[in-house]
Amino acid sequence: MYHPLPMDQEIAALVPCYTATGDSTQLFTTSGLTLTLPVRPRAVLNRITRRRATDLAALRHITSLKTQRSILQPLPLAPHLLLIPVKVRTPRVTGDTCTGYINYYTVVGAKPCQDPPVHTVLTLTGGHTIGTLWTPVTINRYLQLARLTAYTHTPQYNTLQEADIRYAPELLGIAQRLAEVFRDILVLKNH
Repeated sequence: MYHPLPMDQEIAALVPCYTATGDSTQLFTTSGLTLTLPVRPRAVLNRITRRRATDLAALRHITSLKTQRSILQPLPLAPHLLLIPVKVRTPRVTGDTCTGYINYYTVVGAKPCQDPPVHTVLTLTGGHTIGTLWTPVTINRYLQLARLTAYTHTPQYNTLQEADIRYAPELLGIAQRLAEVFRDILVLKNH
């Protein structure tokens, strides 16, 4: 079943969860909503990269060169979407993912937690709190890697944008002459 995803800047986190239908993903938004999608976080991540026409393998390779990490790299997918991998659960079944993704730009705070197995609680924009199985030191290291990635990542192409509309007096004569040519063509066509 297809579930529309929120815009990139509205995504706060992708967290794996177990539901009655099996392994699913909770998508937290910056507005405070929680969407439960019946697919794994990797499938949601693939949908995000596909809609942005981004090659996830190439992005991971580029990021691994910058961070010197071969696995669990931050993923700069959009100007306001930099996903940090975070261990959020212990899998019940072999093969289930334990890694969720937190948008770096939505992290408001990280504090230690004394309630095992959770070691750190992340507070996100929208009022969400997410317990992680990593220590505050590990979380801070990943936040630093994300910061490094954010400062060094530049898109490989320029994004399309509408040109500024400005009056150019030097083009006025050309535009008038072009309008006269079109008028003459229409007159000849009608006769």
